[in-house]
Amino acid sequence: MSLQIHPIDPTNDGALSGWYDAYLAADTHGRDHAIPWQYAEFAAALRLPPTTDWRQAWVAVAPHTAGSDGADGQAVGAGLVEFPLTDNLDLAWIQTFVPPTERGAGVGSALLAAMEQVAIEGNRHILASEASYRFGGEPEEGPDVAWAVARGYRVGQVSVQRRLRLAEGYADRLAELGAQAAAYHGDYTLVGWSGTAPEELLPGLAALSATLTVEAPAGELLIEAGSSDPAAFRHHEQTLAAQGRTRHTTVALDTAGEVVAYSDLISSLHTPELAYQWGTLVRPADRGHRLGLAVKAANLQRLLAQVPSVREVTTHNAGENAAMVAVNDALGFVPVEGLAELQKLVPGAADPR
Repeated sequence: MSLQIHPIDPTNDGALSGWYDAYLAADTHGRDHAIPWQYAEFAAALRLPPTTDWRQAWVAVAPHTAGSDGADGQAVGAGLVEFPLTDNLDLAWIQTFVPPTERGAGVGSALLAAMEQVAIEGNRHILASEASYRFGGEPEEGPDVAWAVARGYRVGQVSVQRRLRLAEGYADRLAELGAQAAAYHGDYTLVGWSGTAPEELLPGLAALSATLTVEAPAGELLIEAGSSDPAAFRHHEQTLAAQGRTRHTTVALDTAGEVVAYSDLISSLHTPELAYQWGTLVRPADRGHRLGLAVKAANLQRLLAQVPSVREVTTHNAGENAAMVAVNDALGFVPVEGLAELQKLVPGAADPR
């Protein structure tokens, strides 16, 4: 198939809608537990100034259907390239989405090659991606994982998507778990909020959350700590707000008032029944006091109070993260889908390990 492959103007609603339709058809195909981004969330992220991340959406359109910007025809493939700008400066995230009706004709390979070239020209040597597969199976048994592996990517880490159903009476269970944890962390204080972080806690929270990528198990992935700059943290908050999302956070403070543990939940105006469990981390020196369970249980209580429409919470855990898996088991999360974290070194680049 001869294709037109090019980046799109994210302010062009027609082009972006065609891109999103292709993305959605691909991302949800054959998946009972897909968690696609909503159109408004993607549009907001793509249209924001590139302060902490640079993003570019790519589209593949068959030439006989394409307009000058790809908006007048049916997109047969969608892609996304992302560069971190404040940390991990050797890394590029690349995602390729081809609707099931368009597969087998080389669309994905051509689109991937174009985006990889963007990464190379941007002096990025570690290419990262991800693909889901059936829980309980081997990653390479998943067609999307196998496709990426055949194109030079390797599985650097295996994660599991887990889901929590907030049934009637669950608040009582959270109160019970919180009380159990409280017996172990009497010297710590829990503080929570929804929305922007309090100014006085921002530096400590930004510093601790920046270490999540290196403190949590990372398997064989090549990844550095995130940015601890409070300004970068504020920019992420602004991005969430533009997307119609709200961050709900609970932290643990030590006797000196330092942030030593945190947990984030994200709710969205566009998926009022579903919330997303993001990072949870306890500073190494403060582990052993059940602070992970404490901040997660307290934060779920906050979510129930702030967003009563939520009926389900989704999260991902690395397979080797036994401590957090145990916490999620206690909270009632159940595994539903596998996720392979993929990386590829640009040919000729030195392996930094």
